[in-house]
Amino acid sequence: MEEIKDFLGGIHPFEILTPAQLQRLVQRTDIDYFVPGEKIPPRKFYVILKGAVQEIGEDGPIDLYKEKDSFDIKWILDKPHNDFLATQETIAYAIDKETFLEILQENKEFKNFFFQDISHKLTKLHNRQSLAKLGELLFARVKDLLLQTPTIVDASTPIHEAIKQMPHLLIVQKNTLFGVVSSSDLKKFFIQDLSKTDPISSIATFPALEVQSDEFLFDALLLMTRKNIKHLLVKEDETLIGTLEITEILSYLSNQTYLLARRIEKASDLKELKEIVASFQDLITILYHKGIKPRYLATLMSELNQKLYAKIASMIFTIPHTLLLLGSEGRDEQILRSDQDNAIMVHNHDHLSQALQEAKRFTQTLLDLGFPPCPGGVMVQNPKWCRTLQGFEEQILSWIQEPREENFIDLAILFDAKAIEDEKPLQRLKSLIFDHISDNTPYLAHMAKGILQFDTPSFFQYLKKEPIDLKKGGIFPIVHGARVLAMQHRITKTNTVERINEISDLGILEKGFATDLIESFDAFANLRLKASLQSGAPTNTIDIASLSKLERDLLKDAFKIVDKFKEMIKYHFRLDMVS
Repeated sequence: MEEIKDFLGGIHPFEILTPAQLQRLVQRTDIDYFVPGEKIPPRKFYVILKGAVQEIGEDGPIDLYKEKDSFDIKWILDKPHNDFLATQETIAYAIDKETFLEILQENKEFKNFFFQDISHKLTKLHNRQSLAKLGELLFARVKDLLLQTPTIVDASTPIHEAIKQMPHLLIVQKNTLFGVVSSSDLKKFFIQDLSKTDPISSIATFPALEVQSDEFLFDALLLMTRKNIKHLLVKEDETLIGTLEITEILSYLSNQTYLLARRIEKASDLKELKEIVASFQDLITILYHKGIKPRYLATLMSELNQKLYAKIASMIFTIPHTLLLLGSEGRDEQILRSDQDNAIMVHNHDHLSQALQEAKRFTQTLLDLGFPPCPGGVMVQNPKWCRTLQGFEEQILSWIQEPREENFIDLAILFDAKAIEDEKPLQRLKSLIFDHISDNTPYLAHMAKGILQFDTPSFFQYLKKEPIDLKKGGIFPIVHGARVLAMQHRITKTNTVERINEISDLGILEKGFATDLIESFDAFANLRLKASLQSGAPTNTIDIASLSKLERDLLKDAFKIVDKFKEMIKYHFRLDMVS
């Protein structure tokens, strides 16, 4: 009985039950066993202890449930439901329907969790076909990808001979054990002052992590996420048949015909685009609850949003232009639809007036699709953000020559820009910024001072369990600190994590601290996404009372890292001397 209680009590939303409610639920919980292929009867509410269960809709597989997942609230509410089929040997805790309903009525927060979820699903029934296709993707196997042919060398092979054969990844075999050498491992050759005749095993990482070819693709991605690695060896039984890179998985996820990218490209009108954008939320929700890191979700959504923006631009703009995505979209860090942040570079000065007229339609189209306007007016319809290349160059020089807060903000916004399709004009603008900023220490110091504008949440806020703004307290300082360091060191990457890695490679940040900074950034992003999905709208605020003890401890540790980063920026740019 205590084992069931500990298991359920550690799963959301069961942890919000009172001790008495949880105890009553546990007392009316049985353990059911299902063999592969067995259809599960719709009598109870199930929480999976071990195994996997597939949800089947009218058009085929919709979702896959694994350890700690639960189903199906529709059974409890006597609503029309899908079928559930065990795909593996499955052990599940089966909760009595009547007891579950009683507690559902007693605990408002517990009830809201399930009712909001079911309400959301019921309103999306018109999009079932799209979700069914997404379900097919969730059941994709590792062997469904085009695997890289492994290049294998013996552990005793001299380094200089081994790397001659090296593609992106080299497999090193020591008896029956496999290791890997990637481009990052080659740094050991220089750091450890090794000889080129030393064996390749001296810089290899043993043992290499492996997956079987028939495993689910998402399980492979989760393994990579947990272990913070970018590649896996793929086997059929004991035979090595290939290697799998994380970039290949992300590419597969973002470019499959089952997903939304192709539908965006084929859309012929705004109505079709609305239907597609409406299903973005379903995609995010499913992937998030499968344990995919927000960082990777942002990569996927960035691909879709770029296709969406390009499609809208092709439907509206008739003049030669370069569309720029700014803010979190430019940094590939936006997951949920938030404020519009965009600009347009018009190729011909004579087309400016026409561009502004079309830009108003572009902004309105995004509004119609659910993208809110930018409170600061950073949108293509604003003449400030609709210019020729020369106009932007003149604006940049004006911002630099007049160092004040508004200009610092605008320059930071443009520096994070990402171009849709043609990158060359934007590269020219960033080169101009580097030429006038990277050696201008006083200007950089004034810009870096922005990192101090928001206080890091205090210990007393934790005690009082006051709401905390994750963006102001945690995300912004990391983003802005990495941005200013990127300006100083001519780093062209816009993504915050990629910037931190390059800054670390330059020796500006210690490797260990860079890793802590990235993990803290991921923690803030994860909690913000969780809060946004629960509230049904993008939010930067987290309710401390809603967090588990583990989440609260993680948050406190992350804010400590933020404070340490702030101190590093203060020292690096001598901010105590900036008035």
